[in-house]
Amino acid sequence: MSSKERINYARLCRALIDIGTELLRECLSRHIQPTDIKNKVIGCPSLKLMAPFIVKVNNAHTQGYSKFDISLLYILIRKLCLQISPTRGWIPNLIPTVNEIAEGDDVERIHLIRNEIYGHLPNTCVSDNVYSRYWTELENIMCRYDAKYHTPYSNQLSYIANQCMDDVTEKMYLDKIQQLYKQDTDLRKEFKKVLDEVSDLKRGNISIEAAVTETRSKIAKVEGPISDERIGALRFKIILCKHYLVTLSAILAYAQTCIRCLTENIWRFLQSDYFSILQLKTVVKTFLHLFVCDLIKFFGIGHGFSSKNYLLLFLLYLPFLLLVQFLTKMFSEIPIF
Repeated sequence: MSSKERINYARLCRALIDIGTELLRECLSRHIQPTDIKNKVIGCPSLKLMAPFIVKVNNAHTQGYSKFDISLLYILIRKLCLQISPTRGWIPNLIPTVNEIAEGDDVERIHLIRNEIYGHLPNTCVSDNVYSRYWTELENIMCRYDAKYHTPYSNQLSYIANQCMDDVTEKMYLDKIQQLYKQDTDLRKEFKKVLDEVSDLKRGNISIEAAVTETRSKIAKVEGPISDERIGALRFKIILCKHYLVTLSAILAYAQTCIRCLTENIWRFLQSDYFSILQLKTVVKTFLHLFVCDLIKFFGIGHGFSSKNYLLLFLLYLPFLLLVQFLTKMFSEIPIF
């Protein structure tokens, strides 16, 4: 292997990693903002991303597309940017013809050039003829994109072509392309493994419990172990929830006492010799007034309620009391680690 052929390969890697990837980032951001990409991915059932890509998508709202590599960008553009499509559609390994110069065609060309560069990895070298062919293809892509969107990619490509590449820079880009290749290879293997596991689940070859355990371990590998700070925060939240529920339980007990008192008084009143509908309405209205006034004081609600509003608030509060009772029972069974 001559040093010239190795430099040719390193230049192609640099052009692809620095400029090709940046072009795809800009292409994606023109159609989908980083703050919207997560919802777009969730809303596309046919888009299946592996864990490392999901982490990058989840962080896009704060980090933008800066962490997206060429593989992830190509997948997202192909699946989510329907307005960008090659002339003959997204057909695997279909090389666009010379006359096919749509934006989607150039996205596909960058993807295919990446695959060709991967193919030369065992030797990390390309001849002058092969280098010239790939470089001309990249120059045409950048020129079309610059003419359409007034970007500086052609100048950047010329700078790489004319800049002297030392051994350190050469090794850096060779290492980067090898890392990208290894990542893509590992993801393909992982995706195939997931498909095989799904098939095994459907056939009943493995148990659901075993699948759940393995999935949890995979998540831990991606997100890392749960820190002591996170455990402490979870404990605090549970304690806070219990505190609120104790307070709400006191309201529930008070409401139940009031309702029982009202029921007993109404029953006694109905059994007396002085019963009248007008007096019954007065008793109920007085009770509702006192009960709702206590609620207003507790929740800080403004005054000025009519009798109909008192009754409405009371009726709306009953389901809330039942919910509090249910939550109290549920949280009382949760230990504080």
